[in-house]
This record gives sequence, structure tokens and C-alpha cells, in this order.
Amino acid sequence: MPALKFALSGLWRELRSGELVVLMAALVVAVGSITAISFLTDRIGKAVTRQASEVLAADLRLASGRPLDPAWLDEAEAAGIDSARALNFPSVVFADEPTGNLDTATGEKIERLLFDLNEQHGATLVLVTHDEGLARRCGRRLAIEGGRLVRDERD
Repeated sequence: MPALKFALSGLWRELRSGELVVLMAALVVAVGSITAISFLTDRIGKAVTRQASEVLAADLRLASGRPLDPAWLDEAEAAGIDSARALNFPSVVFADEPTGNLDTATGEKIERLLFDLNEQHGATLVLVTHDEGLARRCGRRLAIEGGRLVRDERD
């Protein structure tokens, strides 16, 4: 019980000195600012989505998390409806030991997939690996030992 009394008296002393009040006020301002920015970006995102049909000069905008059935696209084309597709690709792919626990065949498939993303879609590929063969396929290799960069090689 004496510890609680000591803690409360210390808290009261800090409140009277004013420093704790300033700290709490700064915390309230920071949380309020972050919340306001979050609400603003959310509203802007919703407005852009609502107005996407006008920006795209379309009567109706449909979106799907997965690709549309080709039969639907053929039917739309037969009806004279133009369609457009938008694809998103990652600009950076991070892979930490991407083939470490895989069998050889699956590891090769993953390697092909990663390097295809890099070559065909321009995605930057960041690999962390102990596999020298995999590392040699990369255009630039950085070697780190003991937390320090010891080698920087480029093809």
C-alpha cells in the first residue's frame, strides 16, 4: 500500500509541475492529427472511386478481385460494349530464402516466377539467400557479413 501512495503522490507532483500536462496535450494533438488525416484520405479514396466512371468516361464501372470470365468479355464484345482492364503489379518483391525449404522442382518454379516478374513486369526483386546459384542470377549482389556490407557486385 505504501508503494501505491508513493506513486500517486509522485503523479500528483508531476501534474502540478505542468510538464505532464504538456506531454498529455502533445499526445492529444498527435492522435487528433493522425485521425484527421486518416479520415481525409479515406474520404478522398471514396470520392475517387465514386467518380471513377466519369474519369474513365464510362457509363458503369465494375471491379472484381479476380479476373473476369472470358465468356463474359466475349459476350460484352458481341453486344458492342467496350471494356478495359487494369492490372496491378508490385513494384518491389521481397523474398527471404524463397527456395530454402522447397524441393528442387518447386524451388525452380518459384525462381522462374520471381525472375519473370522482374523481367516481364519490371518489378524490383530483393532476394535474401545463401544459395550462390540463385544469387548469381541477379544483376546486383550484395554480401553482408556481421551486419556490414563486404561486397557489392554488378553484372
